Amino acid sequence: MKIIGIITTKNRFEYFERAFISAITQKRKLDEIIVVSDSEQSLKEREKRLTESSSAIFLKDKYTHNYAGSLNTAIHYILQKNLFELVDYEQTYLAFLDDDDLWDEEYILSCEKAMNGEDFAVSGIIYCNEQGEKELSIPQ
Repeated sequence: MKIIGIITTKNRFEYFERAFISAITQKRKLDEIIVVSDSEQSLKEREKRLTESSSAIFLKDKYTHNYAGSLNTAIHYILQKNLFELVDYEQTYLAFLDDDDLWDEEYILSCEKAMNGEDFAVSGIIYCNEQGEKELSIPQ
């Protein structure tokens, strides 16, 4: 099983930095991390430096300037990459992380265990804002 982490960010470097660290410190390492930025230029440079320090891939949002456009940019990159190396789509999963959310260090591991032959897994997240962190759960 291959798991690709996709992190989206827009003009919130401090949040992005925490989200990125939560992705690279997973107990079950991601096979690849793609960061898609829709930030202003000065922040893009900082995001790119942090991203490249850990061999993650840094992309600029090239579609509509919103969350969906950033996800589409990452997915388009993965589809284009398939032209150069074979991507087994049946065994490749995408894990999405917005810049104001965090993953617990066992998040990817718990998702992998929960897959059990399913096409996707949904799990709780930790939301961060100026007031601190708050664990959110997915309704039944």
